[in-house]
Amino acid sequence: MNSYGISDSSFDSLKSILSEGLLESDLTKLKDLMLRLGRKMLDPEYRHQYAASLGDFSLNISRKMIDYVESGKLNSVSIIRLLVKYFEILNVEGSQAIRTLNEYAKDKQLTNEAVQNSIMAISIAKILGFSKEDIKITGIVGLFSKLGIVLLDQELINQPRLLNMLEKVSLLRMPLHLSELLNSLMGLNPKIPGLSQQIYELSDGSGYPRRLVEKNINPIARVIKVADIYTSLISERPYRKSVNRHVAIVYLLKMAKEQKVEMRSVNALLNVVGLYPKGVQVVLTDGRIAESVQASCDVSSPIVRIDSQANPLNLADTDLKVSKIISENNQISNLQLIPE
Repeated sequence: MNSYGISDSSFDSLKSILSEGLLESDLTKLKDLMLRLGRKMLDPEYRHQYAASLGDFSLNISRKMIDYVESGKLNSVSIIRLLVKYFEILNVEGSQAIRTLNEYAKDKQLTNEAVQNSIMAISIAKILGFSKEDIKITGIVGLFSKLGIVLLDQELINQPRLLNMLEKVSLLRMPLHLSELLNSLMGLNPKIPGLSQQIYELSDGSGYPRRLVEKNINPIARVIKVADIYTSLISERPYRKSVNRHVAIVYLLKMAKEQKVEMRSVNALLNVVGLYPKGVQVVLTDGRIAESVQASCDVSSPIVRIDSQANPLNLADTDLKVSKIISENNQISNLQLIPE
């Protein structure tokens, strides 16, 4: 069991990927750094110490992400701070990119959603059969996925009303500014700035900034988009409460049916969190009320707890099924139709 509620197979895969570290510590692959430091890199001891520092930060980020899932410890700020420290080693002190990253690391909500995006995206990418390198890149893009918000006027972000034309232009240009910022960050995989620009696109061409259709959107960006929509829906906003996690999944399935997001990424997310993610209250076919605590191998049969004292029950091992969900106001509502 894990506190985050993802399936055991997804958690095992996540730990396997993270155990190697997401970020690069092989200095021979950091050509921009080698050029900047020049002759210092000819000293083997200096190179070893430099690589060890980078490796320590990378592995500490991974350990904290595993702890985030395993124990439910909300340590997202410390994860992003470690990310900043890693890039501070590689970049000129006081650069615009580093200053922006430091602002990012101060925001608990943004960092929490970014870490969740990274965890979900890694898990989805693994199910979809991405290469190990691309899975790691997916995880890093996830950690940067909320950085663009820092570049916007914060009053604009929290507006419950429709945006005016000037505000829309500012929002549409943000991914381009984010890409420019990340391009200036030494030590970052060169694929990441472009990918970070594409995570705002939608499969039907209604996204921004370039209105790309699915075939022109990198598969990594498609995965991040699905993870980000899910995380955003289940997170509170100043102008709305968080959405029930089952409803968030149903909404994503509807979006996939309408070809706004990639269906295979949504199906992979289903395998990670299940149709009734952790925290969703349900009515079983025998009339008892239960709460989902973790996804199982069967997306429609979660592991549930029927009362606070009882041991978790895997519905996949029983004849019981979920018949209804219980809405937030404790009114029992019929299951919403799931798009085929």
